[in-house]
Amino acid sequence: MEKNRNNGPDPSEEVSTKELLEKLNKNLAAAKKNEPEKSENDAPDRTFSNSDVSEETHPGRLVYHFKKIPRSEVEAARNEVKENAAKTPLKSTGPAEDTIETPNVEEELDIDELMKKYLPEQDYKKFSKPLSFDNLDISENEKTPEESEKTENGEADADEDFELPFEYGEAEEETGAGEEFEPEQDAVEPDPELYDDYSEEDIGTDGSENDVDRTDTDDEGVVLDEDLSETKDGGEPDESSAPADDIDQTDINLMLAFDMQDELKKTVGSEEADKLNAETSTDIYGEAERDSEKKMPFEYTSPAQNKEIFKKFKAKYQSCLIKMFVCAAFMILTFFYENVGLFSAKLPGALNPEAYPVVHIMIDLQLLVLCAALIWEQLRDGAVALLKFKPIPESVCTVLVVLTVIYHVCLCFFDVGTNIRLFNFPLTLCILLAIISEFLNLRQEIFAFNVIASKRPKYSLDMLDSESAPLETESFYEYLPEHPAIFKISKGSFVDGFFAKTRAYSKNKMVLSAIIPLSILIGMAIFVADLYKGGSAASAFTVAYAAIMLAMPFSVFVTYSLPFYKASKQAFETESAIIGEAALDDYSSASCVSFDDKDVFPAYGVKVKSVKVFGENRIDRIIYNAASVFKVAGGPLRDVLDVATVDIGCSDDVELLTISSDGLEASVDGCHIHLGKANYLRANGFVPVYDADDEDIETGGDISIMYMVLDGEVSAKMYIQYRIDPDFEGILKKLYRSGICVGIKTLDPNIDDEMLGMRIRLEDYPVHVLKCREVTPEVSSDAHVDSAVVSRNSAKSLLQTFALCDRIQHITKTNIVVNIFAIIISLLISAFLVFFGLSGSMYSIYVALYQLFWTVPMLIISKAFI
Repeated sequence: MEKNRNNGPDPSEEVSTKELLEKLNKNLAAAKKNEPEKSENDAPDRTFSNSDVSEETHPGRLVYHFKKIPRSEVEAARNEVKENAAKTPLKSTGPAEDTIETPNVEEELDIDELMKKYLPEQDYKKFSKPLSFDNLDISENEKTPEESEKTENGEADADEDFELPFEYGEAEEETGAGEEFEPEQDAVEPDPELYDDYSEEDIGTDGSENDVDRTDTDDEGVVLDEDLSETKDGGEPDESSAPADDIDQTDINLMLAFDMQDELKKTVGSEEADKLNAETSTDIYGEAERDSEKKMPFEYTSPAQNKEIFKKFKAKYQSCLIKMFVCAAFMILTFFYENVGLFSAKLPGALNPEAYPVVHIMIDLQLLVLCAALIWEQLRDGAVALLKFKPIPESVCTVLVVLTVIYHVCLCFFDVGTNIRLFNFPLTLCILLAIISEFLNLRQEIFAFNVIASKRPKYSLDMLDSESAPLETESFYEYLPEHPAIFKISKGSFVDGFFAKTRAYSKNKMVLSAIIPLSILIGMAIFVADLYKGGSAASAFTVAYAAIMLAMPFSVFVTYSLPFYKASKQAFETESAIIGEAALDDYSSASCVSFDDKDVFPAYGVKVKSVKVFGENRIDRIIYNAASVFKVAGGPLRDVLDVATVDIGCSDDVELLTISSDGLEASVDGCHIHLGKANYLRANGFVPVYDADDEDIETGGDISIMYMVLDGEVSAKMYIQYRIDPDFEGILKKLYRSGICVGIKTLDPNIDDEMLGMRIRLEDYPVHVLKCREVTPEVSSDAHVDSAVVSRNSAKSLLQTFALCDRIQHITKTNIVVNIFAIIISLLISAFLVFFGLSGSMYSIYVALYQLFWTVPMLIISKAFI
């Protein structure tokens, strides 16, 4: 066989096809028997083989074996084949179908031609010119990715033996020689170059591919941008655009969202700042059109939207800044245009109202229209809200703009003489306040989105009905109303319905449905009063319009937006958020909130001071059993004992048999266990082992004593120290002021009202320890939550934010009272002007100053109480 492979067939012999095939297969079988067996340490065999191939079962198969041969030997073999072929031609002696047809002596005999003739086209392309060996002298580590890929897919390497399915005449039908052979999977080793398309983050240390298509989101701050995502907890940022690890990503996101270019350049440098700005630039109006095409309100449903939402926030923020600047410029221009008489000056040329009153009026109206165009979306929303009978602060602007246009048009047809009074300056002030309100609302939305876009688990408040909260209802029945709003703290990774909550309508704004009509009625009453007093239609119309401008409270923009913004900013400092003003309606009416014991007694404040073991029991088994029970029961002891048993572990074969207020009965690996206080042991027929100082220790309030009974024998007692969270009493005071009862759920027999009362004055606050009757399954950290009060920090921060809801409500209602009082005062002022005939001497600056005056107490109240 080796001779034939090196020197080619002997042209002097005349053989039939079947004889040649039989001879080749016999030689192959003999060669296989003589091959030494490979050890396990040898390189893996990558030969395409079929163990069933034999002379008897596959007589129609030709098998080529290729091995690595030096190039010089190959050339020498080729030359020898040519010389032999030239000397002795091969003659055909049998029928055409039984012999192999060979080329003429003048033609070159080449293995490539034989393979091209007898191999299928697909196989020939794979193994064409194998005897050149140009591409076979490549080591394993020098393979190209394409060659390695072929190896992985089951294609044989050229420097190793393989069996080639060979089709020849009718033998294919008889033997199945054309069947596809599967390569041995363990014969292929992955080429490291195959992973060139993935980054280091995508490939684990073990060489396995991680989630390549994962979405980068923020961890610490607003992960509003995939390229600006928070660092390690929440997904890796893009290396091409992410700031350094030592920079607070929350600050970077807020600088981008609030367009703080100077601070951003100081933080990350000018080049990086320009790059970040370029990546986050977008056309907000184009995205708005795409949203309108979908005919569905835009909603946050996946962290993959962080980048898009961040772009929208940035565009809106920049737009608000530009609108504020332009509106301020129009306001200053309108001020001088309407109040030039205060400075004993006159407008020049056609602008002079004495010469061209209609031109003067129309110019002022044009200034108003240009200024109102800045808030055309808010005017539209205000009109839609009025039609739905759910007015919003922007509805005040909408009504005033419409009335002002009517007033200017009517003045053109009245004979007002030279005493023209226009009031667009206070209206431009109202528009500026509307833009400022939009700006504050946008900032608080960015704060809130900063929190919910994080990948860190979020604490949230879920509302329960009375049937779902029997412990709370029983413990606080004397404090709860007939239909209480009870909340519990839960955990989740994604907050649903962010934008739906921000768009939700707050019931506090329903008062506008009375304020707006009341202001218009005051104007109509002043109009009638002026006519009755003998004034002209023009003067009555002017004083009526001025009365409406006085009565319509511009401060409504401060009433709602300022307290909510300040509370959102304060919540964000504790990594918490209140989503939407409508949340205040539900959360401010809360009657009770319950949370876990480890939120009041954190694990870092709980210590096992000592363990006394009785009889022949071992302390490690005592700790093992206690850790196993509390692994199921939960609470702060679970975390403490987990650390204590980190080397020995704990059992998974645990079952809680009975749960009592002062003890637990459980089975651990078939061992019957009782855990509880001394009273629990006596109630179950066991005698606790007392020490002389036990009573003093327990009455001290700092340490609790818990006994363990193993299979009916008192085996140990544990001295456990519980320390309350130092901020808990402060939170308790805030919740108490809001009229909220507090329940602490636990299965720990050591935590009860008596122990809690040694740390805080229970008579001062409606707080109780709620003894659970069953194990509450832990909520998966991947769960979705539907809450408007969330925190990515802790349950303590969540409760602090929860207490803010009631405070915002009180401040908002106080501001509403101030607005109503301002309307009453405006009515008295308008009546005074009509009675003394002073309406003609009133300039627009007086109306603006009056409106600004009533915003001052709201600023003071918001700053003092939030």
